[in-house]
Amino acid sequence: MSSEKRKERRIKVNLPVRIVYQDKCEIPGTIENISRLGAYAVVGTNIPEGTNVSAIFAIPAYPGRPSLEEEVRAQANVFRVSLIKESGISRDYGTGLFFTKFLNQKHRDKLSGYIDFLIRQEEDSIKVGVKHWQEKRETARKERQARDIPHSKGGAQTETLVLLERIMARLDEIHALLKRKNN
Repeated sequence: MSSEKRKERRIKVNLPVRIVYQDKCEIPGTIENISRLGAYAVVGTNIPEGTNVSAIFAIPAYPGRPSLEEEVRAQANVFRVSLIKESGISRDYGTGLFFTKFLNQKHRDKLSGYIDFLIRQEEDSIKVGVKHWQEKRETARKERQARDIPHSKGGAQTETLVLLERIMARLDEIHALLKRKNN
């Protein structure tokens, strides 16, 4: 059992990234999850753990930030690498990146604003999902109640009729006994 050691919440994304390795080799990939502190990217090159790289990725336009896609540049340290897919000569590596420095504060703020937006979007989605689940549960409860009411009313009516028939039969017996006694 592993314990979660992350200090920042990771958010699922699908962002193209370029990783500059050894100051010359540019490797394309995709960031699959991201936080303010790092990212998990899938790339086609095995970059050794402990290697310092540059990560260049685009923050898409989103509500609250009307400008077009903007690039973020960060220095990062590769802290984990694992082969995740192999097909012939093609390989994909899951690469954990820890951001060590941003080009400047503006780049850090771009990422932070985007993370805040994604968290709000995820929370809103959860709220909508919970509300939908509650409405569905309430509808199901009302449907069960509607199905059960006629049965309980019918059952009570039937039970009442059976009791009335017994009472009527008993009254008939008493009436017959009283008639015999009076004769």
